[in-house]
Parts: sequence; structure tokens; C-alpha cells
Amino acid sequence: MTEQRALNKEFDTVADSPADSQSVMRAQLLTALQSEAQQFPENASSVMDLAQKLFTPSETNAHTTAENWEIAIPALENGHAPVLQIMLDAGADLSGKNIDYNLAKKVRNTFVTAAAKGYTDVVPVMASAGFDLKTAHNGQQSLATAAAAHGHVNVLKALRALKVDLSEPAPDGHSPGVIAAGAGQVEVLAFLEKSKVDLGASDGSKWKPSTESAHYDEVAALTFLQEHGYDLSTPDRNGHTPHDVAGDEAKAYLESIGISAAPKPQNVAAFAPAPG
Repeated sequence: MTEQRALNKEFDTVADSPADSQSVMRAQLLTALQSEAQQFPENASSVMDLAQKLFTPSETNAHTTAENWEIAIPALENGHAPVLQIMLDAGADLSGKNIDYNLAKKVRNTFVTAAAKGYTDVVPVMASAGFDLKTAHNGQQSLATAAAAHGHVNVLKALRALKVDLSEPAPDGHSPGVIAAGAGQVEVLAFLEKSKVDLGASDGSKWKPSTESAHYDEVAALTFLQEHGYDLSTPDRNGHTPHDVAGDEAKAYLESIGISAAPKPQNVAAFAPAPG
């Protein structure tokens, strides 16, 4: 193997290291192993056999859940799903339960980062670990809205396969559809539409895809919505129509298809006769 001798040497170094530094070195070695497997697919089996030695069930039980997360968090952040699977196979608890608030928050934030980067494979692995995908958010974005913002349809497909509701708003109130529209992610809008998500509805922020895309001048998203039968003249739950909040390019597009500013209601009191 190209780097087998070097990897074996690193493994021996980890084994001979003080216990308090083994977690960090183990994480570094796992990353090296994963890189080797990706660069040389023909060596993947041998590489993973070596990686298995890092996590025997007895060794996993000897470490706390928090120590295991010192290794799992970098793997999650960098999309190294095989590393996470090795840990699970050895009995590591990656469910996100039984850990303190700060660590739980860090894990959730890292999971959202992985979704935003498009690391699809970590989603089913984490789900198989017993991680509640509904709780995976960073206080604002959910896995689905993070993926939608960056156009990662495959992550959304993985979430849908695991029965995640793709119309559900994130903690900040925004739904994947509204986020995709504001980011001009037309492929995401197409996927959501095929998945029977109502792209004409306002979300928890009271915006809807048409007003969000108009506000951010995302004409391609507006065009998609118009071509798929969504009404671009009706207001969202904030009371705003797309034309009301549109940027210059979006406003020009709306007017080109016959949608202009809604007439302002008359002030009835101003026309009322004076008393007496």
C-alpha cells in the first residue's frame, strides 16, 4: 500500500502515547486513513481494516461519550461518514444524548455545517446512530434550510428518505422553500415542488418564496414559480406582495408579465363629512 508503512508507524505512535493525548492523535490518524481510502480506492479495504483497530468495543467502552465526540465532530464536519460508521460499529454512542448542553450544541452546529457543505453520507449514518434529525439545528438553520441555501439537493433527498418534513420551518421561522427562493436555488425549488412542498405558502417568518425571491432580486426563482403556476401578485402573511418588496430586476420582471403595484386603499376617514 502506498502509505501503509507510514500509517502503521502513526498507529504505533498513538498506542504508545499518554492517554490524555490519544483522542486527538486518534482523530488525526482517522483523517489520514480516510484520505488514503479516498485517494486510493483499491486500498480502501486494507485502510479500513487498520482503522478498525482504533476502535475495539472494549476500547470504546473505556472512553467517555465526550471523548468519542472529540473524534466524531471533526469527522462529521469534514464529511467522513466511514469514520463515523467505524465508531458506531465499535459501540460508540453518537446519538447526541447523555451529553452536556455545550457539547450538544457543538454537535448540532457541526451537523448543520456538514449539511451546508453538502456532505450527504453523514445524514443516514447519524440517523442510524439514533440522532434525532428534528433537533439538528444551530439555533437558526436546520439541516434542510442549510442544505437548501447552498443548493445541496442530495442532502435534501437523504432527509426526505428519512421522513424529514421539508416544509417544516427552522428555528428562525424560515422554511427550506423560502430559503431556496431567496438564494436563487432553482434546482432546490424544483426538487421541493416535486416533493409536494407548497411553494405558495408563507412560513413561520410570514414570508413566502415569491416575496423572498423578489426581495433578493432572484429573477430565476421568480420565473420558476411563475412557470409552475404560483401567483406572484398575492401578499404573504406580512401583507406584502412580491412587487412591494422587489429589487429593481425583480420589479422589472414582474412588470414585464403584467404585475404592478397593488392599488393603495383609500383613507375612508379623509373623505368622511365633517361632523355637524
